[in-house]
Amino acid sequence: LPIFAVFCSARLHFMPSCPEAVPAFNDLFWNESAGLYSDWVDTAGQRRNYAYVWQNFLAVDPRSGIANLTRARRIMHEIDLLYAKLHADFNKTEDELWCTPTNFIGLAAYDTFVRESQQYYGNYENGACFLPMLGLELLARGQSGDP
Repeated sequence: LPIFAVFCSARLHFMPSCPEAVPAFNDLFWNESAGLYSDWVDTAGQRRNYAYVWQNFLAVDPRSGIANLTRARRIMHEIDLLYAKLHADFNKTEDELWCTPTNFIGLAAYDTFVRESQQYYGNYENGACFLPMLGLELLARGQSGDP
């Protein structure tokens, strides 16, 4: 999704292909029951929902044309619920979580793999926080009308 969102946000000479891509993307990845975009759909058609923030925050950007305002507000509401769960699960306050996590739901074992020089993917992501995600979150909150 991040590549797709950046592609649509650019709106350069690729503009004619965006109108067909956005509805197809929404049909495939929007997860109504979760109120978020699914992270991926595997070859068997099974959704993976780990609440990765990149694609959801980028989808909120009106320049991408992906999430309408109603959906953007729903995404931010669900993110807030996931934050509350994270705080409760780990007995942390808002002030103790210093940046936006990469994903709110840990990966299942069947979605991880090992490389010789790398720890389990999904269980280690540089502390599971990156400052650019905080910037994307703040931008998404502003664009969805979240004060």
